[in-house]
Amino acid sequence: MQNRELWDRLRHFTVDDGTSPLPFIKRLARDNNWSETYAEATYQEYLRFAYLTVVSNEPLTPSDQVDQVWHLHLTYTRSYWQDFCEDTLGHTLHHGPTRGGTSETTKFKDWYERTLALYREEFGEKPPVQVWPGTSDRFRNVESFMRVDTSSVLLLRKRDLYAAISALVLAIIGANAAAGDESAMGIVLGLVLGFPFLVLVIILLVARRQKGKHGNSSNGSGGTGCAGCGGCGGCGGCGG
Repeated sequence: MQNRELWDRLRHFTVDDGTSPLPFIKRLARDNNWSETYAEATYQEYLRFAYLTVVSNEPLTPSDQVDQVWHLHLTYTRSYWQDFCEDTLGHTLHHGPTRGGTSETTKFKDWYERTLALYREEFGEKPPVQVWPGTSDRFRNVESFMRVDTSSVLLLRKRDLYAAISALVLAIIGANAAAGDESAMGIVLGLVLGFPFLVLVIILLVARRQKGKHGNSSNGSGGTGCAGCGGCGGCGGCGG
């Protein structure tokens, strides 16, 4: 590790004292539909990323999960600019979102690969994939993310919906085959009328089960947060 003193300062850094009704980690978990355990783990990786930007001679890019921590921390302006950048990092860490386009995507992919390599070099271990997915996963579908009000929108993974529809179709086919007589039509009619309600119940249960769990999806925000910067530029070149 190039700068042990800096890392010792960073690993003890906290955004707030945790005594408010909604401290930083709880807010981070709520905003991203993460468990508090996952939010805390991701916050620790954010501190590691900040360390890397200081010791690197080249610009770096965070994972989307780490970027969500960064976004939230930036809203705590006094903590971020004074306590974090000035007093802890001794370095101004600017957030630089992508300008869009193929060349920008290629550039940020390269920066992300560089970040993962430097992480392994500085910390002597591989970045945890739960927070630092591979490059292809990191930049997959980043433009499809948006902020969602879960009080008015039902969140359901497409694969869960497809599974429910498949189960409905198979149940109807199976009931029809099992009956083997004219009464099969009545059974099928009952299934057709009753199973949509069952599917709705399944959808509600799946959505409820997903609530409060960390988003270990390709882009990490768990479906309720923003997508970061669509390929955030990390420190925008301030690591040098």
